[in-house]
Amino acid sequence: MDAGPPVDADPDPDTATGAVRPGTYRRAATRGVRRDTSQEDRPAQPTAALAPARYFQAPPRPARHDADLVTRQLVREPFRAMGSSCAIAVTAAARDERPARHAIMAARWEVVTCEQAFSRFDPRSDLSRVNANAGEWVMVDRRLVDLVATALQARSATGGRFDPTILPALIAVGYDGPFDTLTTRLPRDPVGWGPGGHFEFDNERCCVRVGRAVALDLGAIAKGWSADRALKAMRAAWPSMPGGLVDLGGDLALWGSTPDGSPWRVAVTDPRSHSQTLTTLTVAGGGVATSGRDRRRFGPGRILHHLIDPASGSPALTGPLAATVVADAAHVAEIHATVLAMCDTVAAVDYVHEHPGIGALLVPLNGPVVSLGALGEVELTSPTETAAPKDRSAARLSSWWAVRSGSG
Repeated sequence: MDAGPPVDADPDPDTATGAVRPGTYRRAATRGVRRDTSQEDRPAQPTAALAPARYFQAPPRPARHDADLVTRQLVREPFRAMGSSCAIAVTAAARDERPARHAIMAARWEVVTCEQAFSRFDPRSDLSRVNANAGEWVMVDRRLVDLVATALQARSATGGRFDPTILPALIAVGYDGPFDTLTTRLPRDPVGWGPGGHFEFDNERCCVRVGRAVALDLGAIAKGWSADRALKAMRAAWPSMPGGLVDLGGDLALWGSTPDGSPWRVAVTDPRSHSQTLTTLTVAGGGVATSGRDRRRFGPGRILHHLIDPASGSPALTGPLAATVVADAAHVAEIHATVLAMCDTVAAVDYVHEHPGIGALLVPLNGPVVSLGALGEVELTSPTETAAPKDRSAARLSSWWAVRSGSG
């Protein structure tokens, strides 16, 4: 059986809008599609969001002065999908409104199609059919085959710390439906469940099969994967697109440049105080994702969360309040963020050292923020420290970046 692509493999695609106001904006959690025309006569600045990053910040003026740069804006469309507030944005000159709309429509269609295949809450989805027919081969959309292949490889590459077979444990603890429909109940033991459940795929027949008593939850990779696919669909729909981003509930895929020609700047919100910005990351492209226990809490006293430790089958006890990861793709960032959100600092240091292509910010409930890996220079508005392994050799420290405390 095909072992699937590596964790960092790019998914291949199969294949409206309002201008944002200048400066920083916050993403509107709107339902449906609505166009905001109130600011169309004003040049837009690049700003967008991720969880916990909720908006982008942009430099005040164009870096260059050619005609297209002066007239470029960030054409943006907010919408709801996958139980989250989402947004798609395209860098476009005023004369390119038609291809920009076309690119956004292509991305929206890809997101809708991915949700139909990956949702565990829709009994008609391909994933639900696979789980309902455990032990049998089920023909599914090619997207699900590719995603399952990547999830299988990710479990191997992370030593089982990322495990998509945690669904029975997740249901037992109380996350048994869409978050806004959950009722308060005591958690149950996941009787008969164990980590590392068997699942496989057949590329030629476009089929997926899970073992008996095994069920898949792809929530720790599906949004990032869908964001990557949607971004590629945008580029296919408009090959000369200057830049674009897809934000699916905080899993962010970025490519190209902002309206002024500069890289994207992602403002990360402090999970300990959602009204404050922790830092702003400069990202040339790739993906950014955050995983944490500061949101989506449930159960008696809201003490439970959705981060299931595969080793115990219960909500993870160790780990930061939130982990934000920058990687070369959104789904890669999401995988690593999930793992790091369940690691203590020592384990996180070693994990990032084993994956030198990523950068991470770990925000504890109390104490300094820890910056790891390839983030570049990061300025934070709260006390920080740069973690380093016990072995302080130059080789091991070369991928760790110092950060400066405070702002400015």
